[in-house]
Amino acid sequence: MDPATHPLLSAQTSVMGPASTPQGRSFLSTGVQYVLPTQLERYELQNGTWTPTFDLITAPWPDSAYVIAALRANRRGVLLGGQTLNGHQLPTRLEDHPALAHLPQLPSGARVLDPYTLADVLKADPQLSSLPNDVPVVLAFPNAGVLNMQLAQVSADALNRTVWIPTSNWGLRIDGSGPGHFLGLLDRGGTSPIGAWVPIPPKPNNRKPTPAPRQFEALDGSVVRDVDVHRRPWVNDRSEWTATSFMPDSDDGRRREMVGRSMMTYTELYHVVRDPGGDGEDVVIGIESVSLPAEIFVINTHGLPGGSSFYIPHLRRLVWLNARDSGFVIGTLPEVADLPRHYRLYLNDCWSATRGDPAKSQSPHLPAPPVDDPLREWPVGLWVAMVSRLKVIAPTRSVGYNEARFRTLVATGTGERGRTVEFKPPPSPPELDDLARKARLHTGSRPASNDTRDQILAMVIALRSVFGDDVEDDPAAYEEKLRSIAALDTLRANDRRMRDMPFRMEVWQHAVNRLAGPTATALDRSHYQAALDAARQHLNARPDIRLTEAFGDPVTGDPTVEAVFSRWQSNPERSVRSVLRMQGNTPLSRFDVARAFWAAYRTEQRLSTLSPADQETLGRIALHPDPQLPADEVREKLRALMSQANAAPRWNAAKPAVLAAFDLELRAAFQQRLRAPGADGYNWGGTQLPAGIDFSLVFQEIQGPGGPTVAKWAAPWFPKDKNGNLVTTTLYPIHLEVRGGSQMIMHLPGVAVPVDPAEILELLLAAPLEAEHASKSQFLFLISGLGKWGRQLAQDYSNRTTRNTWCYSGDIELREVPGDPQAPRQIWLLPEHGTQKPGRWTKLTWQPPQHGGQQPGGTGSGGSNVP
Repeated sequence: MDPATHPLLSAQTSVMGPASTPQGRSFLSTGVQYVLPTQLERYELQNGTWTPTFDLITAPWPDSAYVIAALRANRRGVLLGGQTLNGHQLPTRLEDHPALAHLPQLPSGARVLDPYTLADVLKADPQLSSLPNDVPVVLAFPNAGVLNMQLAQVSADALNRTVWIPTSNWGLRIDGSGPGHFLGLLDRGGTSPIGAWVPIPPKPNNRKPTPAPRQFEALDGSVVRDVDVHRRPWVNDRSEWTATSFMPDSDDGRRREMVGRSMMTYTELYHVVRDPGGDGEDVVIGIESVSLPAEIFVINTHGLPGGSSFYIPHLRRLVWLNARDSGFVIGTLPEVADLPRHYRLYLNDCWSATRGDPAKSQSPHLPAPPVDDPLREWPVGLWVAMVSRLKVIAPTRSVGYNEARFRTLVATGTGERGRTVEFKPPPSPPELDDLARKARLHTGSRPASNDTRDQILAMVIALRSVFGDDVEDDPAAYEEKLRSIAALDTLRANDRRMRDMPFRMEVWQHAVNRLAGPTATALDRSHYQAALDAARQHLNARPDIRLTEAFGDPVTGDPTVEAVFSRWQSNPERSVRSVLRMQGNTPLSRFDVARAFWAAYRTEQRLSTLSPADQETLGRIALHPDPQLPADEVREKLRALMSQANAAPRWNAAKPAVLAAFDLELRAAFQQRLRAPGADGYNWGGTQLPAGIDFSLVFQEIQGPGGPTVAKWAAPWFPKDKNGNLVTTTLYPIHLEVRGGSQMIMHLPGVAVPVDPAEILELLLAAPLEAEHASKSQFLFLISGLGKWGRQLAQDYSNRTTRNTWCYSGDIELREVPGDPQAPRQIWLLPEHGTQKPGRWTKLTWQPPQHGGQQPGGTGSGGSNVP
């Protein structure tokens, strides 16, 4: 590149500094003669005019800084074009100059100066090359740090000097009192972040190469690239790049950036129940002192169990990626790749230490559902650790931070607290090969097969989940554990019926349970170690021994395992598909078979503790069957339902109410919607409601001396503001029929079944609408008499979900509007069943837990706790 002929390096672009020596270049169309590099000013839009705020802004660079100014940039680079350059009329348009002809051209005609070409231009600049290396470059390209950070990174490495780049609308503005220009920020206010200047130090020999763009399929089916993701750098008060946010600027971006500057210095963690009743106030149930390492980098985004969200500017919306793809987007960030290896990542990303399915909404007040295979279904945090090769700190539940200098971790409605855990990077593929050799699962110098790598990786995660990440700190002891757990899995593989199944945690758990015996209560690490020791001893004594012989009867094997295979004997594939509820011709994988087998195993394990009579009793509760159904058929249907619930999976799948709720779900309970303006719930009452219900009024017939009269009132669930005006809030109603005063009847497609409060509670907690409704949505039980005989159901529901709930002690009828059967039904209130006393509405609210228990181990990650 010849400076003498290149238009961007001509004397016309040169800009003088305070010392009347060249101190920058202007690629603007307007003329800039002098630059004042340390004079910074913020402007606000007032009455349509940009007005200076006269804030005291200290430049983070010395007054010798070299300034490069351009009007526009996009995600590809700096945009150039026009008839004038730095106030000078050009003989031909800039985009047509021969020196720029090789650059990509947009439909508008502008040429794109990509990061590498920009670096070449700056490296060829004789003015800049004459300056000492400690003189930084300031790129006055508006928003360039958000659009394309490589503009600074590539130049910093090429020039071997620090380059500063802005994350907001900074550019050169005229002084007004003279010919000088200074750096001014046009601050639009509102939710827009103020932004900052980000320093990029040179790393010419150490910066990791930027990976090629990757494509990911979002949960909604759209295909996105990691380079299209919006990411905003955050700097701290010392102008150090300490965080990256993936959230859109419109999502409270100003406050998030302001608080995020110092979030990692907060020393208090508040455990809160979020916004009970929707009144906007969190309730603190515990406070603990916390500290995080000083050398830490923060990732800020929204998350759900098993996934994270990313804003795509050209789509103008968030997309959700699963845990694996989220881990690749975050773990391959250039700023993450460039971190020293002793740094940690902190994911300020809700649920990022919890496994799950991000396609399903998650209530902040309920535990996350379990996953089927925790050894392979990883949380976001573990995937980020795998990809980045850094230790990662992440929360098991929703997380936040506050201007009052504390962080928050959201507990369940019953007070079960979240945790902050640390993930150690799982072994890389070559490390897995080495571990497989140590475990005697692989020999030779060639890489292990993918199946062997999957097997040893699952074992590594299993050992960490039981013994903690520090299990690997003693190499000799760790190798012994690896050989022992590999020996345990060899016992499984010695059984031809289980040979093709992958290693799962249930293999180890089976051995632990059989060794500890049925009376064991609290299992600890010693029980798991004893199972590993026993496995090695059995295998050493007899290399072909099967799992069921080693941990069961030497002759008859294990009765639970044998029961499953006996029932599967006639048609194993049909049995697997039945457990998994898999229709069609989709091929079954070995992982599918293992999932079905262990679900059926847990079912047989539970049923073996019940007598045939107890099995029948449980079946008649859970299955809602025809009373005439024979006992043997009830027991078989119970076995199928419980296996399907275990495979789903469900917490406490053997619990009668959970099984009963699962049966109702399979009968399409959640497809029975009740929709009306401002209301969305479930209609299980058997009344067809094509026009919905008028929830704004309630009606009542009142007997008076002159006969009955009709009274109507505003619905009590719509509160009034201080001026007496109704405040409409979203309503979450359910309707069930009641017979005999207290027997609830649920109407489902083709059938009406009796239900009890316990299964209704479990059904509501599993309902998709539970997570979709905001906390402030009022819950309405349109169930006759519930306020009299079923208040505990309403209170239990409120305590679990923190919603305000309404129930009525009298009977309720949904009547047609006289003369207009197509209108929404009206809510009519009748006296209490039996007593004929006037009914009354009861509003039940969340009651704070008496204690704040710790998060159950099953919902978290198995990582190491962070104090």
